[in-house]
Amino acid sequence: MGMNVLIVDDELLLLRSLRRRLERAGHQVVLATNGREALEALAHADFDVVLTDVRMPELDGVELARRLVRLHPTLPVLFMSGHADPDDLLEVEPLAVFQKPLDEGRLLRLLATLERAGDTVATH
Repeated sequence: MGMNVLIVDDELLLLRSLRRRLERAGHQVVLATNGREALEALAHADFDVVLTDVRMPELDGVELARRLVRLHPTLPVLFMSGHADPDDLLEVEPLAVFQKPLDEGRLLRLLATLERAGDTVATH
């Protein structure tokens, strides 16, 4: 069935690559190039997970996560970054932090785990 995944990053090549890989694995993917676009997407659709870069123009990943905690407190947030200090992310308690370049296999395994957990909750 797959998950609805929102991917937020200002690197278009990375966005397209991740979308192809996740769609091949059966997930539905929406792309946003900054936190403002992500909030707009979240206002119009439901997502199972958000994968966001930390450093982006306009609205960065940490501020996006802060807003998500208020707007969608149960929505899992995953961070990816080439150079963020993990201590900077503690306040928003991401489910996972991926260093760039991304370990796509690890990401797909985590999404599969989240999907199974969601299926378990939905069947009880």
